[in-house]
Amino acid sequence: MRGNRYPCQTFINDFRKEYSIDEFQRIYTILESKNWKNISPQCSDCSIAHLCSPCYGLNYCNRKSLGALDENLCKINKIRIAAAAKLWAELIANKNSYSWMSAISDEELTLKADGIVQYLKNLKRRV
Repeated sequence: MRGNRYPCQTFINDFRKEYSIDEFQRIYTILESKNWKNISPQCSDCSIAHLCSPCYGLNYCNRKSLGALDENLCKINKIRIAAAAKLWAELIANKNSYSWMSAISDEELTLKADGIVQYLKNLKRRV
């Protein structure tokens, strides 16, 4: 806005703020690295971190750090993943009730079921 440069649209929470070229480049370099372990070290041992999609712009604008995640988002994502796992478990348990499930091999369904069990074990330890 008003000729100011921003790393992305979510950094626009204060129209009076203008990011210096150095600050812009530092933020852009971090975001381009796509290495969430460096951005959010607190997430490095999370089993669903690769499924998470935090908004680094809002983190920076609201908490002055790209990696300062909103803990509520973390809880919501874990609940969402648990719900999806429960849905898949239900689908797998009743695969004959859904015609489209016949396209998925028994081997793939077994892998999905094993993955669901592992995710749920990991989530219970961290929720």
